[in-house]
Amino acid sequence: IEINGAGALTLRLNPFYRQALARTDRDAPALAPADRENLRNQVRRARLFIETVRRRTWTLYSCVEHIVEVQRAFLDRGPAHLVPLTMSAVAQALTISESTVSRALDAKYVQMPNGRIVSFEIFFDQSTPVKERIKTIIAAEETSRPLTDAEIAKTLATEGFPVARRTVAKYREELRLPAWRHRQRSRAAH
Repeated sequence: IEINGAGALTLRLNPFYRQALARTDRDAPALAPADRENLRNQVRRARLFIETVRRRTWTLYSCVEHIVEVQRAFLDRGPAHLVPLTMSAVAQALTISESTVSRALDAKYVQMPNGRIVSFEIFFDQSTPVKERIKTIIAAEETSRPLTDAEIAKTLATEGFPVARRTVAKYREELRLPAWRHRQRSRAAH
């Protein structure tokens, strides 16, 4: 796992301000009380900012690490091997809130092993394995008798994917696969 820019983003408090704060604490009369308090506040805010960025990077890395562990088969062997995963499950595994996971992954992208760049949403898409299976079923059907959406739904149900006929039709359309009548006509024309 590599987080882009994480290595380059090393924040630290400028030594000048650390030394100035130490001198101020040691030599109290050197600065007016208001200036001394202002310096302390600025150093405190800088440290808080650095810690917030560090935690944000840790959260993103931890989320990605967990997703990779759960989705290893998907990453190695493709969409048919996507494991059902929710942001809630990631949050529970990391003992953080679901909204923290959501914010950490929001508008973030991942480069897959095949080089494709996709949104993190792909890891949480429960329809991907079903869509892959629909493609496989249609590709393997008998050319003389294409399967209807209802027949595909029955096949999927026996394989552990209980989906409605309308869902099969919706996914088939998203995959730009023609309905059984059109597949029958196009195969009859060949």
